[in-house]
Amino acid sequence: GPAVSVGNDRAARVKCRDAWAAWWTKNGERAKFPPTAKPLGHTLVILLSPQPEVRVGTLREVDAKGKTLWQVKDVGFPLDAQLLPGDRILCAEHGNNRVAERDRAGRVVWEHKVQEGPLVAQRLANGNTFIVTERRILEVDKTGKEVFTYTGSGKNGDEDEDATLFRKAAKLPNGDIVYVNGSQEFVRLGPDRKEIQRFTIDVPTGGVRTNGGRIDVLPNGNVLLPFMNDNKIVEFDSEGQKVWEATVEQPVNAVRLPDGHTLATTFTQPRAIELDRFGREVWDYKGETRVTRAWRR
Repeated sequence: GPAVSVGNDRAARVKCRDAWAAWWTKNGERAKFPPTAKPLGHTLVILLSPQPEVRVGTLREVDAKGKTLWQVKDVGFPLDAQLLPGDRILCAEHGNNRVAERDRAGRVVWEHKVQEGPLVAQRLANGNTFIVTERRILEVDKTGKEVFTYTGSGKNGDEDEDATLFRKAAKLPNGDIVYVNGSQEFVRLGPDRKEIQRFTIDVPTGGVRTNGGRIDVLPNGNVLLPFMNDNKIVEFDSEGQKVWEATVEQPVNAVRLPDGHTLATTFTQPRAIELDRFGREVWDYKGETRVTRAWRR
């Protein structure tokens, strides 16, 4: 489709709508919509030791009953992961200063090294890999060549040191990039890397305190963020207003599932938790150590 952002005001939305309308007029008769695959109900989790000196973790996929389907152990302090076609898994190996693609036997089949530990690793639809470190956002192609890099800025440019530090981030299907910075601001950039949205995360005890992992931006543009010190997960609309929240003990990551439930992990509990729309627990997975990330497919 057209490389145009939905934006954050009426003019941008009208431009986006018109671009897609023109695309549909030209391509609609040839467009094919494959049937949506039925969810497997499998959950990918990252397990890390609560002991700081233990710098390795485990990638594990479990079924709905918590049975381990496969796992890769002794991964260098993983902070983000993504399942790929062909029984591959992409991982931000913070402890190894690299993003690595492995098979399920744990063998590395592709890697890209970075100067500081990666926080986010995301394989894009075009085959490129989106990588975020504390001070840099970059995208590399299959050969490892950088196709762009971004270092961030605050409202006053680089005078604001915290605003140039990345906490969590993601690249959206339309080309937008979103991130939370060290100043506790949510920022959205268009495909041209120009800022189209920014709001301050207003929470009493400091907002998003943990680094690493992708941000879940919902189809309607809302944003789901975990606030560890406030013991809650909050959903914000595009204006930065709270529209939903749930109580979770020291959450560090949260994703919205297709049925409207929310999958979360915590800093203190060795489990992943699924909440319904009312914030009630409806499922959990208990690990033998701390569960820091979880995704469902």
